[in-house]
Amino acid sequence: MTNWDLEPVDEERRNWNWKTFGSYWLSESWAVTQFTIGSQMVVSGLLWWHALLACAIAHLFGAAFAVLNCRSGAAYHIPFPVVVRGCFGVYGGLWPVFSRSVLDLVWYGTQSAFGGTFVDVALITIFGDLWRDIPNHLPESASITTRGMTAFFLYWVLQFWTTFFRPNELKWMYYVKAIIMPINMFGIFIWAIYRSGGPGDFQLTEYAVSNTALAWAVLAAMNSALNGNFGPLVASGQDITRFARSRRDATIGQAISAPWSATVVVTLGLVTAACSRKIYGQAYWSPALLLQAIMEENFSSATRFACFLSAATFIFGNICTNYICNIVPFGSDCTALWPRRINYIRAAVICALVGGWLMVPWKVSVDGAAFVNAIVGMGIFVATLIGVMMSDYYIIRKGNYYIEDLYSSDPSGRYYYTKGFNWRAYAAYLTGVALQFPGFLGTLGVKSLAGPLQPAQQLYTLGYLLAFATAFVIYTILCLLFPDEHMKEAKAMPFEALCKRERTRFIDGGRQGSVVSGHDDIDASKEKGMSEV
Repeated sequence: MTNWDLEPVDEERRNWNWKTFGSYWLSESWAVTQFTIGSQMVVSGLLWWHALLACAIAHLFGAAFAVLNCRSGAAYHIPFPVVVRGCFGVYGGLWPVFSRSVLDLVWYGTQSAFGGTFVDVALITIFGDLWRDIPNHLPESASITTRGMTAFFLYWVLQFWTTFFRPNELKWMYYVKAIIMPINMFGIFIWAIYRSGGPGDFQLTEYAVSNTALAWAVLAAMNSALNGNFGPLVASGQDITRFARSRRDATIGQAISAPWSATVVVTLGLVTAACSRKIYGQAYWSPALLLQAIMEENFSSATRFACFLSAATFIFGNICTNYICNIVPFGSDCTALWPRRINYIRAAVICALVGGWLMVPWKVSVDGAAFVNAIVGMGIFVATLIGVMMSDYYIIRKGNYYIEDLYSSDPSGRYYYTKGFNWRAYAAYLTGVALQFPGFLGTLGVKSLAGPLQPAQQLYTLGYLLAFATAFVIYTILCLLFPDEHMKEAKAMPFEALCKRERTRFIDGGRQGSVVSGHDDIDASKEKGMSEV
């Protein structure tokens, strides 16, 4: 049930303060996905201000989910796979962990494909036509050229080093990213304004949706915004906040950055796209394509140098995003699925190999729209999961967990429920998914369920928020009607009354690895570096 990486974080490694969390959320908001997320919204017929409004509202919800859902990690210094055992059961928690790990692999490959496009830009700035004209030796069925594969491989190599470090060792990256990414994106934004003379009429869509469909289109945009960048960050929250010095550090750091920073980036992306349309006759949503267009127009040494700096910054920023959003949660998930065989470092290497290559992420470009629909649809599984977890923590148990029982498969344990499964959690989880699943199939091409005004599609358009609310409410009702005796025990206490006691017994006052077995399962001194791979 445990190994060294799953154990509560000891005081020495809890080095994330409020500044670190503020920089972390600021840096992850300034991501390529946020810069480009407005594209799918205006393409669907929304005006620019509709898209911006939808993103702003979605980001406020996302920030609230992040602050509230991640508190359990900061309170008990335990990762997501351990927290989820409290509500789903010590064995029932394996499915949420497994499903999240699959999504981590897919997103790792996708982010790596994005990163490869910026390596391609950087190589153009250095080698010019020598790089552009590299002969292609790959068949059309590969869905990628020799040039593209080389750029992808180089990016994969550049980010591979992060697999050998844990989050408490790489917090410096988010201080750096929080500085250089805003400078980079504001630089592109200012250039676009100067070069175009302003965005003009913001004409970014070829058609406008009807009044009947407008409200549903805005809700769909909110769903995309929640899933686009906030979804992975909220889902992996406990894996980061477990390294917080205190609950206060995690709460304040996230609250000061998360609600607004992503909306600023979306604004820059919308304005830059409108300006690029005035300059080149088409809107460039991807910074990589925009940088290439700039060099095609002006290939002077100064332009190439500026584009190289911009591409290098995007490469570094993408490495940070791939690490914190995909490697870190996958590392936690794998250690929970196979605690005796796999630790965090080994899991991170598996993520890089499987997510980077076996998922063949370069094929995303073959049918990008279908892929985006599939990824956004996966958000319903994450949202229902978060709904159950937040209900359990804030309503049912009032923040009171017994750490020892979270690591125990003893049938007498508080989180064993019925043969290790909490049926209440699964009933709420499956109900939340079932309401949305027909609409999800409709977005993937099931014609009988497609169409923006089909009932199934309308439910799916409510997406993340409806899935969360459904799971939250149903789990709360079921636990109140059919309470477990240990739920009553926890709820009778003041909020987080057990936090200080459990930290003293098993974290600050005990030894790592001693929660379950009474001895170190894995020697902590051997848990770092390449020697363990």
